[in-house]
Amino acid sequence: MASTNRPDILDPALLRPGRFDRRVTLDSPDRKGREQILSIHSKGKPIDEKVDLEMIARQTAGFSGADLMNLVNESAILAARRDKKVITYQEMAESIDRVIAGPEKKNKVISEREKEMVAYHEAGHALIAHLLPHADPPYKVTIVARGQTGGHTRFLPEEESNLITQNQLQARLASALGGRVAEELMFYEVTTGAEQRDYSDNIAENIDDEIHGLIQTAYETCVTLMRGNLGKLTALAGHLIEHETIEGDDLKNLLNSIPATA
Repeated sequence: MASTNRPDILDPALLRPGRFDRRVTLDSPDRKGREQILSIHSKGKPIDEKVDLEMIARQTAGFSGADLMNLVNESAILAARRDKKVITYQEMAESIDRVIAGPEKKNKVISEREKEMVAYHEAGHALIAHLLPHADPPYKVTIVARGQTGGHTRFLPEEESNLITQNQLQARLASALGGRVAEELMFYEVTTGAEQRDYSDNIAENIDDEIHGLIQTAYETCVTLMRGNLGKLTALAGHLIEHETIEGDDLKNLLNSIPATA
C-alpha cells in the first residue's frame, strides 16, 4: 500500500499487474464533505453557537481535510490569544485567510499611495467578478497584507462543479485582469502586483495566437465594464482605504447600492 499526490509521474513498472494494480483516487472533499470534516474537528472545542459550519464549508472550496483541520486549530489558537472563551466566526474567517494566503503582516508599513493602489487593484478584481454573470461572486476583499500579497479578493462559488464552462473560464480570466485594468485607469500605470503575462515562454519564436486572443478579449471586457462603473470602483476602493476589509452582505450591498457613474 502506498500513496502519492503525483500519480502522473509514477514509473509504469510500479503499476504492472501484481504490484500497485488497484488505484483509489481521493479527490478534495465537496461542500457536504467539508462540513462533515469541520464538524469532526470541531468536537470538543468551544465553538460559538452562531458559527455556521455550512457557511464555512462554502468558503473553503478546494481545501483538503488537512487544511480544514488546520483551519479549526488555527481558530482555537486565535481565540485563546484574544482571551475568548469561545471560537467565533471572526477567528474562523481569519483562519481561512491564513490557510489561503498566510499570516497577517501586522508590522508592514506602506505609504498612502501604495495603500490606495492596492485598494483599487483589489476593488478591480471584485468589481469585474460582481458585474459578470458567469463569474464567481466576490465574497471578501481586503488590503491587509498576507504572505507575498498586499491584499486579496476571495470569491464564493454559488455552486460547486467538476465541470467548468468556457463562459466561466472567460469570466475568471477577466476577473483576474480586473486589478491590472483598475490600476491602468486610475493611475495610468501598473504595479508588480498585476502579474499579467500576454505571452508564452517561447514568445521570441512563436506567439500563441489563441491564448493572446483570449487574454485580449478578457482585457477589453474589463476596460469596458470598469469605465462604465467607475463610481462603484471608487466607492469600494474608498471603503477599503478606510476600513481595510469588507465581506459578505456588506460587500454585496455596497456594490449594488452605488450608482455606476457616481
